Amino acid sequence: MPGIRVPSVRSFASRARLYFAFTRPFTLLPPTLGVVSGALCAFGSAHNPDPDRRFSIAVGLMIVLGSLTAALLNAASNVINQYHDLEIDRRNKPQRPLVSGAISPGTGLRFAALLYVLAIAPTWLIVVHPHVLVWEKATAPLREHQCFLVYLAASKRAHIVELERELELTKLDRDWFKREDAETRLVRGAATE
Repeated sequence: MPGIRVPSVRSFASRARLYFAFTRPFTLLPPTLGVVSGALCAFGSAHNPDPDRRFSIAVGLMIVLGSLTAALLNAASNVINQYHDLEIDRRNKPQRPLVSGAISPGTGLRFAALLYVLAIAPTWLIVVHPHVLVWEKATAPLREHQCFLVYLAASKRAHIVELERELELTKLDRDWFKREDAETRLVRGAATE
């Protein structure tokens, strides 16, 4: 793009910083703290399945895992948001990685997909008491993996809602295919109309 200098990112450390900034890390703390506070409240509740209410390393690791999952889901959503707000960010936030060209839109979407997978996969290990050891959690029956199934269903629902929104837009805009094609050419950097 004329007028905007795209910095060259060569080292692993500089690329890692770029992708970390792409996730908008200042927004990752609230969901992480929400999981921690929710887990601590649940741990102390009368509905805690462990009758002794013992706090162990396994309980602590599950809280950390849940917090990490929430942060990764939020990071992936931030990346998707930047992808969909590309035109708005061109005017308001030209320093963002997608707008500046430091990260391509396709690479951004692949990064978001990776973040979603990294967030959802470990939830398989979040299984309620009496499963304590990692092996016990990993091999527990499917019905005991409620957290994984909820996250999986929520991610599937999010894709369905997005598809419904896109279909609704096609009903409202009869020239949607022309507009989409023009946006795709703009994003990919081809000549504009």
